Amino acid sequence: MAEEKTTYPFRILYRREDGTQGVYYIKEENASFAVTAFLLQTKNARESVIAVDAACGHSWKRVL
Repeated sequence: MAEEKTTYPFRILYRREDGTQGVYYIKEENASFAVTAFLLQTKNARESVIAVDAACGHSWKRVL
């Protein structure tokens, strides 16, 4: 029987091409997978990512 993967919510803060900041929410197994999925889905450059936060209860904790 296949094991179900556990995902966690992440919040990615990134800089748009026009210089404004954006927020992208995604659920992945870890922060590295969240950044990779964000880059593939949005076609943004790696340099656009400012920070990655993980949900910790009712707050967010910086992980990258």
